[in-house]
Amino acid sequence: MRRVLPGLLLLLACSDSLGPGDVAELHLVPGTAWIGPGAVLTLHPEATDVGGAPVDDPSLTWTSSAPATATVHDGRVTGVSSGVATITASSGDVSASMRVTVVADVAPDAAFTLESEGLTDVTFLGVWGDPSGVGYVAGQRGTIVRGQGDSWQAMTTPTGADLVGIWGTTVDNVFAVGDSGVILHYDGAQWSRMASPTSQILLDVWGLDATHVYAVGLGVALRYDGVSWSTMPLTGAPELWAVWGSSPFNLYASGQNGDLLQWDGITWQKMQSPTQYILFGLYGSAFANVWSVGIRGTILTYDGASWQPVLSPSAADFFALNGRSASEMYAVGNDGAVMAWNGQVWTLVNQDISGENLRAVAPVGSAVLVAGWNGTVLRRDGATWSMPLNVAVVSSTTESAQGAFAVGTSGTVLRRQGGEWVREPLTTREDLFGIVPATDGAMLAVGDSGAIMRRTAGTWNLERSPVRRLLRSAWAGDGTEIIVGAAGTVLRRQGGEWVQEQTPATGFLRHVFGLRGNEIWAVGDSGLAMHWDGATWTAMETGTELLIRAIWGSAPDDLFAVGEEGLILRYDGIRWYRQESPVETELRGVWGAGPTEVYAVGEEGVVLRFDGVSWRQLTVPTDKLLIGIGGNTRPTAVGLTRLILRAP
Repeated sequence: MRRVLPGLLLLLACSDSLGPGDVAELHLVPGTAWIGPGAVLTLHPEATDVGGAPVDDPSLTWTSSAPATATVHDGRVTGVSSGVATITASSGDVSASMRVTVVADVAPDAAFTLESEGLTDVTFLGVWGDPSGVGYVAGQRGTIVRGQGDSWQAMTTPTGADLVGIWGTTVDNVFAVGDSGVILHYDGAQWSRMASPTSQILLDVWGLDATHVYAVGLGVALRYDGVSWSTMPLTGAPELWAVWGSSPFNLYASGQNGDLLQWDGITWQKMQSPTQYILFGLYGSAFANVWSVGIRGTILTYDGASWQPVLSPSAADFFALNGRSASEMYAVGNDGAVMAWNGQVWTLVNQDISGENLRAVAPVGSAVLVAGWNGTVLRRDGATWSMPLNVAVVSSTTESAQGAFAVGTSGTVLRRQGGEWVREPLTTREDLFGIVPATDGAMLAVGDSGAIMRRTAGTWNLERSPVRRLLRSAWAGDGTEIIVGAAGTVLRRQGGEWVQEQTPATGFLRHVFGLRGNEIWAVGDSGLAMHWDGATWTAMETGTELLIRAIWGSAPDDLFAVGEEGLILRYDGIRWYRQESPVETELRGVWGAGPTEVYAVGEEGVVLRFDGVSWRQLTVPTDKLLIGIGGNTRPTAVGLTRLILRAP
């Protein structure tokens, strides 16, 4: 009796007529394929004998149902002209078949061009501005950038150490300090390394003038007299994060455990502090008007006699404090928090341009510069905020009739306008990981802590989420909207509300993709994959324990999934099988314009192309991590440092 399946034709011969080594069961891999005219696809027969043992190199007879469409010779299928053919392999009375579709044309490789890339992705930790309007920003890996307005350039420095503080007297006399006691000086021509009397990390630098410059750090305080740096007497080993003073005989330092110290010209003396919280920022306008800020919204003020707490408008952690006068000060901190002092009260400053964690602030000219994570530099002119620098990690992109969009860290939403990627107003400060066109013509974005956003009529709004877990991916179509995320989370939109569904998954679901409402797939950690058939989520066997990052397909029997160690899987309607990958680096995203034009992206700027037969690596203008890929008819890839590659 014969049993016929797509990609599998079995004849269960009389067991008495078969012996060891005779083919009793036969499979062809893949069971489906799409190739172009002239393309050659090698099929892989999997044969077993009556005892279930593999039969190596079985003797097979190959035939094609439509030689004018596709021919076959020794398992090598050649596309001839557009159409569909059934390829059959036989061994005695045992046969197996597969379906090959020959497409009229195979699109050429996408030519990716660089449309967006930030200057640097380091965390900026220090900023200083000159009254002329020139600013300097310092950060990790010895990074210093200099700029004015919207024009910024990276500077060459003689160190790779993290730089935490920066300060100067003029644009041609600037100091920077950081890890391992490093001290740099800029003389208007170049940065050079200064002799440092310490190997301890230095966390701040500030001065009164060119011959009275001070630096503090882990158990150390230094001063510069215009010639050399020397240590200042310090009792114990306090971790000091900030320094400011009104004269060489009246300096203040703040730091760990609420430490507040005062320098009288001879020694540092510990002051009575009303808090145990770490104090990161310090600024004053006079001997009797000194301020400090720290974690949990802590604000302290010194009136010349004692330090006292001040009512704070925020419970955020604040990391820096600076100002112009007794009536104009600014503090910045986590999640884009900015507060200002007007001489009477501290208030939160409304800025909807960035949700990045902010680490430094300084006046520059008539404006204010703020710096922080992911290479972020913000500028405030009056009540107007701009972002001269930002390299948000961009995780996902999509394109529809509404245009091309991308989302990333700290609530970043970018929209392509006239060839430029423009930031949309901030709706959430959570990291965003997925974006898709929604079923109602809107856009749907998801992210950390259960963040769900919908864009309608040009405006983004948050939607109520039943979970606070990380949501990693969304799919919408055919009247259905699905979100997946951590701990096997699957959410479905019903009646305008998001409802959590029960599934067989408990691991992290990294990506979801669908073709219609009853053909949806989700993939995730440890080889996890499952399928929704319109009624039930069912686990699928993938044959791997590797992490699967993303999935895309052109048909229910033409799905692709990618993941760690260069993993590429394809589902042919019968089984998931592993395809040969030209790389071993982790692949993070997959998308296609059709079955013979599929792209995968990943670490080190890897972009791969599948043409129906094999995967190969393309040359692209980046070597940085690519995290996502999407598009309408042409692909767009996104990744680190606000990186966006696009094929015209």
